[in-house]
Amino acid sequence: MMRLIPQSAFLFCAFFVLTGWLHAKDEDSTAPLKTIDVCIYAIAYAEGSETVYLSDSEEELKPVRLSKANVLGPYPAALNADSTITLRSQQITETEAINHFVIAHVQLPDDVKEPLLILSPSEEGLAYDAMVVEISMQRFPLGSYLLANLSPYNIRGHVGAAEVGVSPENVAAILPAIDDAGPYNVQFEYDRKGSWKSFANSRWTKEVDKRTLLVAYMEPRTSKMKIRGLPVRPFALSDD
Repeated sequence: MMRLIPQSAFLFCAFFVLTGWLHAKDEDSTAPLKTIDVCIYAIAYAEGSETVYLSDSEEELKPVRLSKANVLGPYPAALNADSTITLRSQQITETEAINHFVIAHVQLPDDVKEPLLILSPSEEGLAYDAMVVEISMQRFPLGSYLLANLSPYNIRGHVGAAEVGVSPENVAAILPAIDDAGPYNVQFEYDRKGSWKSFANSRWTKEVDKRTLLVAYMEPRTSKMKIRGLPVRPFALSDD
């Protein structure tokens, strides 16, 4: 014969379940934020947002003055529950009140452990778009190059005998042969309507103790293709 459980027993159990859930929520809200070290590089500045603000583990906002000449960082940045990093700008009002506004949400892929954020002004929405590049020593060893294509075109090229091809908004590693003594003959081309056009020709010295980020992009004002080369230090060698 089935026994009936008194309503008071149900209410008693529900009270403890609710109390436990609220306690767990309270613990979640006070748990420290997860952080990840990030490097930052800006191909150009969004107007009025030359400095970005990152949250650290204490939820304090720390300024980073962007650079078009150097890769900056690493800096600790709070990692949101959805694996995004939020960049903000700061505005001081006439009454000297300080306001912060979101200028970029950067989604980090699950397999990225040492991210570099390459920022470029956005044509719509928030101030910046960001490409995320893994720059760990395993993916980006000394003596190699990493080509990030921020242009709307397919790119191909070579550094010495090492050839590379990369589609828009993607990256590719360039690993010159160990026995290639250099200097390297270097050329890069982009595919414009089925015709390959050269936009970089040079000779580079072999540097086995450095890592070089190559950023290919289209200059908005002139619509010309350009490429920048920037040294990237391993995270372990940072002064931070």
